[in-house]
Amino acid sequence: MADSKCIVHIGLGKTGSSYIQSALDHLSQKGALASTCYPGLHEIEDFMKVQSGNGVELAHLLNPTLTPNWQRRDIHPPLRRLLTQHTEPEQTLLISSEMFSDSDSERFSIFREVLEGKGYEVTVLACIREIRGWIFSTYQQGVKRAALSETFDEFAETKLSEYTYATVTRLREMGDHLQVFPYQPSDLFQRFLQEIGEDPKLADSVPQKTVN
Repeated sequence: MADSKCIVHIGLGKTGSSYIQSALDHLSQKGALASTCYPGLHEIEDFMKVQSGNGVELAHLLNPTLTPNWQRRDIHPPLRRLLTQHTEPEQTLLISSEMFSDSDSERFSIFREVLEGKGYEVTVLACIREIRGWIFSTYQQGVKRAALSETFDEFAETKLSEYTYATVTRLREMGDHLQVFPYQPSDLFQRFLQEIGEDPKLADSVPQKTVN
């Protein structure tokens, strides 16, 4: 029987994960989270600083493109840095990085096994966005960062089926205890707080930031 619960927030990409992580850090540093432990990797004072989540080191290990050579034991040091901050077992441990959504399914399963071996019941949490808006946000990022020259319609024509298939496949491979909620920028963090069992009103004390 599991001693504690762990939520692994996997994003997905372009669903406001950086904002969520900034808000979690803000509330965690204030001691405002009642039933959730969100370990910080380091003190972050600038709320506008873009983050990759407290699980980014683990997510890198689970991605064969970023870490082609790895062993199961490589998970333990970054996981230990998070677990040492989880001092109250009755609180749910929350690990977050949108990069988990790019994990190799076998490696992610091993990561879950390690957590379960340490007495955690694991839930995977994902935010789902309407597919065309999802692709448009990705397109805008490509225009800004990679100077895409094709029109959005041209981009969407080649990417719509690809993104749909990739998203469904990723979620299916996450295994049991998958929990999803819809992307809605206007109340994104309130919805997230509800999903993890916290008071949605805590969002009122978080600085406002553009969610895209």
